[in-house]
Amino acid sequence: MQKYLKYAAGEIILVVAGILIALQINNWSESIKNRELESVYLREMLEDFKSNLQKSEDTIEWIKEVIPEMIVLLEQSSLDKPDIPVDSLNYNFSSLLTMPTYNSTDRVYQNLIGSGDFKIITSRNLKNDIANYYKAVDLIELVQRTHEMELVNSIQPYIIDNMDFQSVGIYMLDDWGMPPADDYERILKVMKSREFRNIIMLKLSILSDLLEHNENIKEINKKLVASVEKHFE
Repeated sequence: MQKYLKYAAGEIILVVAGILIALQINNWSESIKNRELESVYLREMLEDFKSNLQKSEDTIEWIKEVIPEMIVLLEQSSLDKPDIPVDSLNYNFSSLLTMPTYNSTDRVYQNLIGSGDFKIITSRNLKNDIANYYKAVDLIELVQRTHEMELVNSIQPYIIDNMDFQSVGIYMLDDWGMPPADDYERILKVMKSREFRNIIMLKLSILSDLLEHNENIKEINKKLVASVEKHFE
């Protein structure tokens, strides 16, 4: 009986040991699979982050091109008579209709979230950086929607009511061979008004706000790119 018990105990130990070894091998295999999958995701995310960094830089450059155009209009409105051509005034004024917009590329991130694979990313710092980035994206999208409403509710109605829309909008449709505007010099009649200067200042405040948010998201993008590249060093 004692020999049987010893034999049975030995068998049990062997079975348990076999199960533990099998679990360990399975965990090890799963870990390798997850690390390989993590690398695939991170390489693809790196492309997205680099694309987003370029987008933020392009949007900043766009904003910095429009701001001087608005300042020129303010300067010209304070003169007794503008000292630049009317077509330059109309061209600068047409920039009121533009809205520099940052659009994030997040296809890989959405795949990670949708598949539940986000947990396989092992770096807590990288996860925090990604979370901070998408908080900034949510904020900049809210800011952009707010300013787009200002464009629709304030700037466009002002242009329709006070300007020759064709003379300023033609620069956005110049590929279509638009005919000349009927009241091309209309801008000279309104640019010294308080409303004109107010609408320019509104656009400048919008651009300043967008510039701040885009510069912030640019720095976050740079940090994300550096974090992922560090993973592959």
